[in-house]
Formats: sequence, C-alpha cells, structure tokens
Amino acid sequence: MLFAHIADTHLGYRQFNLEERELDFYRAWHEAVELMITEGVELVVHSGDLFDEPRPPIRALVEAKKGIKRLLEKGVRVVMIPGNHDMIMRRGSMAPHAIFDGVSVLTMENPSVVVDDVFIGGVPYLPRSYRAVLLENMAGLEKEAAQYKRRLLMLHQGVDRYLPFGHELSAGELPMGFDYLALGHVHSRIEEDVKGTRVCYPGSTEIWRIEEAGDWEREGKGFLLVDTDDMEPRRMSLGGVRPFVRTEVASEEDVDALKKALEGLGHKRPVASVTIQSEKGFSVLYDRLKREVSGMTLHLAVKRGLFKVEEARPRTPVLDIRELIYDAAEGLDEAEKAFAYDLFRSLSRGDGDGAVSLAEDFYGRWKEGALR
Repeated sequence: MLFAHIADTHLGYRQFNLEERELDFYRAWHEAVELMITEGVELVVHSGDLFDEPRPPIRALVEAKKGIKRLLEKGVRVVMIPGNHDMIMRRGSMAPHAIFDGVSVLTMENPSVVVDDVFIGGVPYLPRSYRAVLLENMAGLEKEAAQYKRRLLMLHQGVDRYLPFGHELSAGELPMGFDYLALGHVHSRIEEDVKGTRVCYPGSTEIWRIEEAGDWEREGKGFLLVDTDDMEPRRMSLGGVRPFVRTEVASEEDVDALKKALEGLGHKRPVASVTIQSEKGFSVLYDRLKREVSGMTLHLAVKRGLFKVEEARPRTPVLDIRELIYDAAEGLDEAEKAFAYDLFRSLSRGDGDGAVSLAEDFYGRWKEGALR
C-alpha cells in the first residue's frame, strides 16, 4: 500500500499579517493533495498541526475540507492526529478535525485504526509535563501493534536528536516495535533508519518562520511517499513555495546585486530578510533598500548587523530557558518542573487560554493523585 506522510500544514497562518501569505499555506496544502492523487496514494497520514491555531478561521476550515474531500472522493483513506497548534490543552476539548466526516482522527480515547492490515497508532501532542502519559500510551500501542505484520505510529513531538531545545522525548524513548514512526512538529525534512525502524519528519509544507529559509533552500518543502512493502520514504517536493531570501549588504554594490538576484526569482514576489553590515553607511543603505527593494518583495525585513567594537567585551553565554526554569524549581519532581516550563512556553507566545487550560488540568491531575 502506498501512503503519503504529511505534517505541519499550519492552515490559517497569516504570516507578517499578510493575506497573501495565508493564501500561500492554502496553496501548498492543495498542491500536496493533488500530487498525492497523481501519485496514486491509498492512504494519507497527517502527523499534526493541520491548522495554525485550535480555533482556526472559517477560511482555513473550508480549505482543509476541500482538500480532504478531494482525497476521499478518490477513495483515499485519511488518518490524522492533532498537533500542539490544533488543540487546547483542556480536558474534554476537541480538535477542529472532529468536524470532518470520513477522517480517522486518533485521540487518547481512540488511539488506533487498521487500514488494509496495517496497524496505525497515534498519540496527539502532549507537552513535557505529560511525558509519563505519553510514554505509557506509546507502550500500550506498541503492545497492541505486535500482532500485525505492518505497524505505523503517528506522533507530534520533538525528539532531542532533532530538536535540542524544547523537546518532549529523547531518541532512546522512541518505541522500536514499529516499522515506521510518522512524526510531526519539526519543520525540517528528516528520514533515518534506527534499528530497522524508519523515523521520519516530512517537515512543514511552507516556510513558517524566516529562520527555516536555509533549510528550504537545501531540502525543499513537501511530504513523503512510502510503500508499506519496504517502508522506504521518498521525498515529494512542492514547486509553489514562495521564495525566501536572507542576505547581508555592506555597500551600494551589494544592494545592486540583491536587486538583480530578486529579478530572477520568477513570478512570485519573495519574502526578504536583509542585514546591513555597515555602521557608517547604515542610513544610506536602509533608505535604498526601502525605496528600491521593498516594491520587489512581498515583505522586506531590514535589520542592523552586529558591528565589531574596539573594546573587547565578554561574550554573553547562550541561555537555556528550560534549564533555568528547572534549576529554579529545584526540589520539585519532574512533572512539576515540566509543568512550569510548559506554562512559560504558553505565556511567552501569548497563549493565555492554553496556559489556563494547562493549569486547570495539572491541578485536576494533582487533586486526583495522578501525579504522585
């Protein structure tokens, strides 16, 4: 059976508050769907973050439904798990996926499905404070899958080998009782064979943060095609991803070169991030960029570079926020430390509702004695 592994489509994301960027994410989704149909897939597994937020705009719901309908009309089975952007961490809450008929959404209550003798287990995103729950659920699914010849597990989690900061799992905790681990959450394209198990992230279908531009230039964006006979992933790249340009300028000649490069990028106006590496000429270069380059881009971000100073200054060490929080919480158990870190992450990205939900659920588990 041929299946497509996709994740992190982030439908509804309005990057830089631009409608055109929101539309880019919809275009990438539909391009992926049409490519899947052309390739003749029989199954699509989406490993989380179908949407960019748990209360997606109506347009995002409509575009998601269009793509799903196209797949179902072609007889393609669709299996999904909610990612961290898809759900509110509150007991009894439902991910927006629940409104789609004909889709198998794997949840804590219904964590598995069998498609043509292939066992597919899935765990929706769980923050680090739920690590014990995550490990328990993975172990249960691994045991349940043992009776099947072909076994696939869907997760939306960060693994330390691929996401050094902010991960929920270590590589050694990944269950090896599956043929294929269909992962989401990391936006880079990763395929590894670990002790006979394929460990794969298809990456995001669009450039969600400007820092991802370098990875897009090297690896592209898209999804994976996998045949269950050998579980060998094959990359399928999308051709419609809007170009992102990151560069530095230190002279007017550099600005001229940038303009020439932008002219050769095709019909889609790119997103550009330019660092000015000239202290004395900063104002002149900044004015030229805004005057002559801005109109050639969909979005232009200009920032000042770091300049050398004569007086040597001690280098500021890189801070690991998670480590700082864990040190400050010395004396608390692992679940309490993880809760503090998850709470910080929710509040730091302005997710007040998510923070309240985390606190309410943590208190509920503490009151029931589930944390002892």
